[in-house]
Amino acid sequence: MLCRVSSGKLHLKKYAVIKVIGIGTAGGTILENIMQDQIDGIDYIAANTVPQVLNLSSAPTKILLKGGVGSVLSRL
Repeated sequence: MLCRVSSGKLHLKKYAVIKVIGIGTAGGTILENIMQDQIDGIDYIAANTVPQVLNLSSAPTKILLKGGVGSVLSRL
């Protein structure tokens, strides 16, 4: 993959599909920090078991996870 930096932004050539997935609250926090870098050509996805936390994400794609140990939904 080729990349080029101009005017403070990183531009990626379209040779690969890159998706960054933040899972859980910690992953979502990291995802938000990565999105601040404004790298072109990357799809950002947030996934969480807590709907309220997921709604706070600025990721364009959000996945509500169900079940699992520690899941809010497993305690309902």
